[in-house]
Amino acid sequence: MGAHDTAKNISIPRVSCFIVLVTQVVLHHINRLPILFKHAVWETVDTIIDEDAEVPEILLVIVADCIQKAVVEINYSQLKSERILNRLWNSIKSAYGEKYAPSDVEIFDDFYELEEDPDETE
Repeated sequence: MGAHDTAKNISIPRVSCFIVLVTQVVLHHINRLPILFKHAVWETVDTIIDEDAEVPEILLVIVADCIQKAVVEINYSQLKSERILNRLWNSIKSAYGEKYAPSDVEIFDDFYELEEDPDETE
């Protein structure tokens, strides 16, 4: 995200798209691990979800390595192109179907309302 991306109509979509792109590349890296490591990662994730188990340190190391690789591999020009950014942003918003896609105004207003809530409780 550039330093000039303070406007919510730029920064929120750009950060959201960055997270989705990194996640996509991380999943790709996990699935390219040697078979035993790959199965260990997914079985551990299942165990954590199903049994509310602790996250083992080795899982964090493996995933952190995949995240570092992903951040280096991201094509940042995708996030600078307004056309591509808008296409990715609209795909994220309508991931559960266009019928459920909130408007940008709704997303941005909700984001800033949530950001202000902790101050109100102090």
